[in-house]
Amino acid sequence: MLPSRISRWGLSIVLCVVCHTLFYSGDNIKHFLGRDEILHTTGTEELLQVVTSTDGSTHPGLMLVPIDVVHRQGLSHRGSMIFVLNAQHELVLLKRAPGMKTCPGTWSVVGEHAAPNEEFAETAFRGLREELFLNETEVKLYPVWTGPLHLRIHYDNQRLDNQWTMFYYTILPARKVISFCEEASGVMLLPLADFATQAHLLGCHNMQRFLVADSATPSKFRNTTYPDLLRDGAAIVSRKLNEVFSSDET
Repeated sequence: MLPSRISRWGLSIVLCVVCHTLFYSGDNIKHFLGRDEILHTTGTEELLQVVTSTDGSTHPGLMLVPIDVVHRQGLSHRGSMIFVLNAQHELVLLKRAPGMKTCPGTWSVVGEHAAPNEEFAETAFRGLREELFLNETEVKLYPVWTGPLHLRIHYDNQRLDNQWTMFYYTILPARKVISFCEEASGVMLLPLADFATQAHLLGCHNMQRFLVADSATPSKFRNTTYPDLLRDGAAIVSRKLNEVFSSDET
C-alpha cells in the first residue's frame, strides 16, 4: 500500500488535471458562463469578458477568459472599431505590425477589444489613446450603425473571432500630427471619397469566412467580407457628413 503522503500527492495531481479540463475545454467554458469564475493565466496575457447576452450587452460579474482561449474557443466578447478622419476627410489606416498574430502586415481602421465592464465608447476612446495617442478632449465619437454588429470571423488557423463590435467615426482637429503605437508599422491617408474603390487594400488572407448580424436580428447572419463591411460603413459615414454640411449651409 502506498504511503498516505504519496496518495495525497497523487490525488492532488488528479484534481488539478480534472480542474484544468473543466475550465479549459470549450464546452465547459460555455457551461460555466454567467458565474463569477475568473480564469487566470500566466504572464500578462489580456483577459476578455465573455458576453452571454443576445444583444452584446454586458454586466459586472461575467467571466474573464484569456484572449487566446477566447479566440480558440470562439467565445463571444466585445470591442469597438473607429473610422478616424482628418480635417480633409481622409481616412486614417494603420498597417498592422509584422509580428501581430492576426492579419500581420495588413491595413485596418483603429480597433480595440473591450476591457472588463467597459462601455463601447470607453473602449473606442482607449483605442484612440493607445493606438494614435489621442485623448478624449481632442475628439468626439459618432456611431456609424445605431447599435453593435455581431461579427464572426473564421481564420485559417482554426481561430474564431466572435465579437460584438460597435463602429464609430471621429474627425481629428485641424493640423493634428498623426502618431501611432508599436502595434502598427505604418499609416496611410485615404480620401473617404475613394474608399469604395480602394477598400480591397484592407483584405486579410487569414480570413476564411466573415459573417455579420445586427443587434435587431442577432440570429440572422449574412456572409460578407471585411473590406465590404468597411465599405458599407464608410458609405454611411460619408452620407452622415454630407447631411451635416447640407444642414450647415441651410
